[in-house]
Amino acid sequence: MKRLSTDLADYEFDNCILAVKPKKNLLLDKTEMELMLKEGIGLTNGEKYYALIDTSNNIDTTVDARNYYSTSELSKYRYADAFVIKSLAVKLVFNFYIKFNKPTVLTKMFTDRDTAMQWLKKIKAEAKENNSMICL
Repeated sequence: MKRLSTDLADYEFDNCILAVKPKKNLLLDKTEMELMLKEGIGLTNGEKYYALIDTSNNIDTTVDARNYYSTSELSKYRYADAFVIKSLAVKLVFNFYIKFNKPTVLTKMFTDRDTAMQWLKKIKAEAKENNSMICL
């Protein structure tokens, strides 16, 4: 397992799954979102990955940051996104994100990390069975 801790987030990468936990009470703009994505991609050495994003530290994002996350060319590094969301405010923003930003990768919301991880592992296993996953 590889780990990285930065001013913006804590990252863990293991078996093609990148877990990202942004620091507490962040307001992420487009520049910070781009930096976080690049930090994650650096930790994976450019491998395509499944992302588990734990927002339980009550992060907030600007419209520009959400647009960037959903449409950036850096999305090509992700197979799927599992968001762990506990606060009602973040759930509302997430629902808005899904409806209006229409992410380019498979994206789902969960209320706990274990269920999110199970879903990612299931998606990963299905991709492996279908020979559609190239993950070292």
